[in-house]
Amino acid sequence: MGLVITVLFATLIIASNSVIRKQSLQETRANITVVAESYASSITGIIDSCVSALDFYTQSDVVKFNGSSSAIGKWLATTPTRRNSYFNYVLYIDANGNSYYDSGKTGFHGDREYFNTIMNYGANIVVTNPTIARATGIISTMIVKAAFDENNNKIGMFVGVKNVNEFQVDMNSFKYGEYGYAIMIDGEGNVICFPPDHSYEMNVNLLEDDVENHKDIKPVIEDMIDQNSGRVYIEGFLGMGQELAVYNPVDMTPWSIAILVPQSQIEATANKISLILLFSNIFIGVVIFILLFIIIYF
Repeated sequence: MGLVITVLFATLIIASNSVIRKQSLQETRANITVVAESYASSITGIIDSCVSALDFYTQSDVVKFNGSSSAIGKWLATTPTRRNSYFNYVLYIDANGNSYYDSGKTGFHGDREYFNTIMNYGANIVVTNPTIARATGIISTMIVKAAFDENNNKIGMFVGVKNVNEFQVDMNSFKYGEYGYAIMIDGEGNVICFPPDHSYEMNVNLLEDDVENHKDIKPVIEDMIDQNSGRVYIEGFLGMGQELAVYNPVDMTPWSIAILVPQSQIEATANKISLILLFSNIFIGVVIFILLFIIIYF
């Protein structure tokens, strides 16, 4: 009788351990998906805060009740000390493309794509792919918000220029477990952040450039550019075999973020959980066996 019970418990423990390991793998992958979604949302939150910071300009009296480009330009030149720390500088672009910097400089930005999107395609908010800012030569993204007068006529836009390096520093510090990392691309496939090799950042286009031994990433990049979410295995960049790539779009932008975790790390995590639960089951099994032995024989 005791032998039968022992065999039954052993069988149950082995079977349950297999099920537990499978569940652990699924839960680990699901957790990575949640992290990817949360991280993309956190970047969106920063962008949203930048857009809100432009309300200081778009809701100003000179915009609402005057509307004159020169008056807005003069007022803007008095505001640098009140500029939100999100931005390196701010400029106003009127409906004709004439631009006024908060430094007092003037220029022309009517040739910019975001200008056309705001003035001719009905958009009120645009976040650009990173580009080299004319005024500083620094790789920046433009946070653009339309400006309306008191009669709700679109008279131009304000542009907050934000250094991309702030996103890069934040993402380069991200870790998922021991080896998991985050990458971010823009809407054309250009690498914004890439911890495995920082030389890729703003120098490599993962869609157009041939990345040795990583041709399988191109379909993933295409899906990311299309602002889709997904989960797929690709040849890893850390020299540790395949990596699970979980990607999500960054709302309000044409960008996308992916969390990549080596499959070996995922399996190691699942094995660790399974081992803990296995020993727990063995302990419970031994306790039950002793109780049954006492009941049967005593």
